[in-house]
Amino acid sequence: MYLKTDSGKTAMSRISSGVTIKKLAASGMLVALTVSLSGFSIPIGASKCFPIQHLVNVLAGVFLGPAYGVAMAFTSSLIRNLSGTGTLLAFPGSMVGAFSVRFCFKRQGNFYGLTWEKLLGLGSSARFSAIRLRR
Repeated sequence: MYLKTDSGKTAMSRISSGVTIKKLAASGMLVALTVSLSGFSIPIGASKCFPIQHLVNVLAGVFLGPAYGVAMAFTSSLIRNLSGTGTLLAFPGSMVGAFSVRFCFKRQGNFYGLTWEKLLGLGSSARFSAIRLRR
């Protein structure tokens, strides 16, 4: 939503403390996409791997930033757990993934590096954070 200012220029409206409506709407749509496609999962041990969650984490981390990415990952994990399609391992995996994707993208500058980061680095960092949460 754009508003006219006193100088005649248009400015993006903000809710409070820098939260833009466009980013909030985009994160809401990504949460809805993740929850609606959460029926497709790959069971591995005690966890259920959701490829759509990983895709949405990359998109949110790159285009919305780490704060919106983590908030979006937490919200979608919470809704999936409340609806019975997720496990408790969804919280550390998705939130660490959304947080780390942004910094790897800023460092490397391309999407190809994110593929290797998600395959190699995220598995170990999420695993260690899940172990720390369990204790």
